[in-house]
Amino acid sequence: MIWTGERGRQQARLVDGMYQAAAGVPCERSAVIAGGLPGADKPAALDRSGVDRSRYLTVSVGAVLDQMAGAGLIPGPDGLSPLTQAGQVHAEAQHLAKRVLLRALMDGRNVILDISLASWRAAEAWTYALRFADYTLTAVFADMGVDEAVHVDELVEKSELNSSEVLAALCEMEMKGIVRQMPGKQFVKVLL
Repeated sequence: MIWTGERGRQQARLVDGMYQAAAGVPCERSAVIAGGLPGADKPAALDRSGVDRSRYLTVSVGAVLDQMAGAGLIPGPDGLSPLTQAGQVHAEAQHLAKRVLLRALMDGRNVILDISLASWRAAEAWTYALRFADYTLTAVFADMGVDEAVHVDELVEKSELNSSEVLAALCEMEMKGIVRQMPGKQFVKVLL
């Protein structure tokens, strides 16, 4: 994507703020990959594994989306469909998360990489990058029962709305971080 100069400056301020918030995190080249399906409770899995999260900078697309929303960087409707807009906002959040993570890697700062395992290629690429940067790696996987997910057809049936209305509402809720889409048109509530 190509952003305007002002948007680039806004992004730089957001990345700087997120990274500066981790100034007290040790630089021991230690990384934890917290993985699971979208919607899985990764913080609880980290707690169960005994990871002291105060010793790590957590990098996640969800946290970047929260920061973007707080900074007013998620635009309102501008003629784009909700699905198109959601994809663009998510792509920008991924880009910014990578920028934060790369800054941490350059300093050797301890990181928790909160990733969805919906894309094994992304997980594999980050694992390679962390190893190349001479980090010690620990992996923590958050499990999620399939029974927690709801298929979009079930939501259409229960809501008595048409599928377009349900998908638009789900897209809006996904952009707000309320639900996450899983493979197979399944949706789960995000644990707050």
